[in-house]
Amino acid sequence: MWPASPEASLIADRAYLRDYAGWVSSIHGVEARALVAAIRKADDRNLRKALSTRLMQSRVSALLSIGFLYVAVRERFGSSLLQARLRADASSARTALREASRAADTGLWRFLRLPEPAELRKARVDPAAVNEYVDSGEQRLANVARIGQLARQDMLLSTLDAGRHNRIIVASPRSVGLIKTGQESELHGLSNTAFYLVDLSGGELRDEGDLVAVASPTTPAVIEEIAEEIVFIDAEAAATAALVSLVADAGLLDAGDRGPALGDFL
Repeated sequence: MWPASPEASLIADRAYLRDYAGWVSSIHGVEARALVAAIRKADDRNLRKALSTRLMQSRVSALLSIGFLYVAVRERFGSSLLQARLRADASSARTALREASRAADTGLWRFLRLPEPAELRKARVDPAAVNEYVDSGEQRLANVARIGQLARQDMLLSTLDAGRHNRIIVASPRSVGLIKTGQESELHGLSNTAFYLVDLSGGELRDEGDLVAVASPTTPAVIEEIAEEIVFIDAEAAATAALVSLVADAGLLDAGDRGPALGDFL
C-alpha cells in the first residue's frame, strides 16, 4: 500500500534516502572490488575478459543509479521523491547526467532544485546542519562535473534516445573490425581485451559509425582505475543522498526551485 498522506510520504522518502546514503550506494563499488580481485587471480584469458566486461557493466549501472537519484530529487514535486525515483527511466537518467556537467554554471541548488542555504536558515534549521549542508554542497558541486565527465566517456549515456543502448559483446579486436568495416584490423596488442559494440543506430545500421566499440580491458592498472571510478560514483551518490536527507529532516523537501523541468537547458 502506498503512503496515503504527505507525512507518510515524507517518512518513506527519508527512509529511502537514509538507506541510499548507507549500504545501498556501496553495492557497485563492492562488486567492482570483487571483480578486480577475481580478474587478477584468473589464469584463463576468456574468464578475465568476461569479468572485465561485467566490471564495465557495473560502471554503467553505477552511473545510471546516481542519474536516477538526480532525477528523483529534481522531480519530487507534486508526488514524492520515492515516487519520482520509481518513475525514472534510463532516458531521464541520461538527461540528468548530461546536465550534471553543466552544474558548475547553474549551481548545485538549481541543478538539484534544492532550497538555498538561506532558506534553511530562515526555517530556523540547526546552524550545524546548515553548515554541513553548505560544506557538502560545495563538495558535491566540485564532484558533479566529474560524474558528468565519466558519463560522457560511456557511449551508452551519450544519447537521449532510450532505445539506443543495445549492446553486443565481441571477443576480440579483430571481430570488432570485421563487424564494423568488413575488414580485419591488426590489433594484436589488444588480444586480451573484450569489447561492447554499442548500437547508436536504433537497429538501422548504415555505416561503421553506427557501432561504437567500448573496450573492456584486463590490464591490472586499468581495471584498478575503473574500480576506483565506480567507488567514486558510489561515494558521490551516498553523499548526495545524505545532503538531501538534511533537507528532508528539516521538512523542506517541498521547498526549492520548482522549475524549469529536467532537460529544459539541453
